[in-house]
Amino acid sequence: MFILFMSFSLIGYILEIYFIKIESYFRKVPYEHPTYGWLPLSFPYGFGAIASIFFALSYTDANIFISIVFCWIGFLFIEYASALFCEYILKTKYWDYSYLKHHIKGRVCLRNSIFFTIGGLFVIKYFTFPSIQLLEGLSTSFKDFLFIILVVIFLSYLFLSNRIKGLLSKLKNVIFHRYN
Repeated sequence: MFILFMSFSLIGYILEIYFIKIESYFRKVPYEHPTYGWLPLSFPYGFGAIASIFFALSYTDANIFISIVFCWIGFLFIEYASALFCEYILKTKYWDYSYLKHHIKGRVCLRNSIFFTIGGLFVIKYFTFPSIQLLEGLSTSFKDFLFIILVVIFLSYLFLSNRIKGLLSKLKNVIFHRYN
C-alpha cells in the first residue's frame, strides 16, 4: 500500500499543478504553486487514494450513494486535517480557499470537495483492483526493494523539507537583520 500511497501523492501533485495553472489563468492572478518540499509529492492525495482503496476493498457491494458520501466526508476530513497539520506543525499555510464563496476557515471548500469526491470515485472504480493486481504481479524481492527505497525517500523528504525550510528561514533573518 505504501507504493500506491507514494504513486498517488505524485499523481495528485501533478494534477494540482495543472489545476492551479488553469485557475490562475481564469482568475487573472499570477501562477503560484506552493512548494511542499524538494520532491513533487502531495501526501493528502496519497492518503485519499489509500482511503478510497480500503473503502473499495472493504465494501465491494456498496452502492454509488454510499461511495459518494464516503468520498465526500473522507476527503473533507483529510484536507481539513492536512491544513491543520501544515498550519500548526509545519507553521505554514499552503492553501487558502477564503476567496471562494463556500469554505470552512479557508481550509476546505465546496468546489474542491466536489473535485476530490469525483477523484475518489474514479480511484475506487478504475484504479483499486488494477493497481492491486499490478503490485501482486511484482516479485516479492522487487516489492521489498521498492518499499525500502520509497520509505527512505519519504523520511528524507520529511526531514530535509523541514530542515531546509528552517535553514532558509534563519538565513533570511540573518540577511534582513544585517541590512536593515
